[in-house]
Amino acid sequence: GSGVSTLAYHHPKILLESAIQLDHMTRGRFMFGVGAGALALDSLMMGLDPMKARGAMAESLEAMMLLLADEGPVSYEPAQADWKLVDAYLQLQPYSDPLDIRVAVFNSASGPRLAGRWGLGMISFGAAAAVGLGKENRMALAAEKAQYMADQYGRTVDRSRWSAMSPIHIAPTEAQAREEVRYGLQPYIDYIRQILPMNVPVDSDVDNIIDTLHIAGHGVIGTPEMAIEHIERVQKLSGGVGTFLLEHADWTSHAHTCASMELFANEVMPHFTGSARARESAYARELEHDQLTRRTMAKAQAAADLHHSMEVRERRQQEVRAKQDEPTKAAKKGSLRITTSVN
Repeated sequence: GSGVSTLAYHHPKILLESAIQLDHMTRGRFMFGVGAGALALDSLMMGLDPMKARGAMAESLEAMMLLLADEGPVSYEPAQADWKLVDAYLQLQPYSDPLDIRVAVFNSASGPRLAGRWGLGMISFGAAAAVGLGKENRMALAAEKAQYMADQYGRTVDRSRWSAMSPIHIAPTEAQAREEVRYGLQPYIDYIRQILPMNVPVDSDVDNIIDTLHIAGHGVIGTPEMAIEHIERVQKLSGGVGTFLLEHADWTSHAHTCASMELFANEVMPHFTGSARARESAYARELEHDQLTRRTMAKAQAAADLHHSMEVRERRQQEVRAKQDEPTKAAKKGSLRITTSVN
């Protein structure tokens, strides 16, 4: 997926047709993430006003939705952008029905309102980070704003197309995870402090930064159990999302990042997919029955060994009897038998 394509920087028809091409090439597995853009410097380098980005995004998204409706030629002249649509059509309709479009959501109401207005999905950045360290549920507010607009326009908020994202780095122990992120946590914090209006710790001590991130619910630097607890918190705060995304934050080296992802796949994902629950239940049942399987198996093995021993013994006895009978059979075979028949 694109996380995200900044709509203010592109002509909506060109960008949408590129997304549709990817939708076909991936057979419907492409998520078209869209947003207003967080980096003001990018807008300035292109001669755009950063304060108009959200308005330009709304106009671009409206033009895309009109094109996707495929109800005839689309003419559209925006108020805050330089592009136009004049009797425009799409050259290719999406593979998916509908195209999976997800609007970026952070603090602003514009993202969830647009998602609700058009019945689109959402991507929540910094999902579990609570404003004021727990005083405000950002996830619930996003859902509320999206639902409000959906009700106004007769749309449906599909939670299965709501993605929540958090940075997570895990290791076998929390101490190891903390040590590994000393590689790149400070530069990440310095960058986030510059671009996002959120509570970011102002500290040079890595352990203090980690503690603050954990208190704020921004992400996890710890163990698989801590990751599970964090994702369950996201589910609770939101009321239910369809996808959890791992933010790749370059906190640590490539090798440690790969190890963290492998540990996440092996120990965190099975908790939520349920693939390990049957095995865990079977394990617990065995412990509850106080070695029933072991005792039963031992009895069965003893019975099998006894059966084998008896069979071998019987066979040997048959072989002995057969040898003893051989002289008698030979004598009978060599004698002449005379029979008289009387009529």
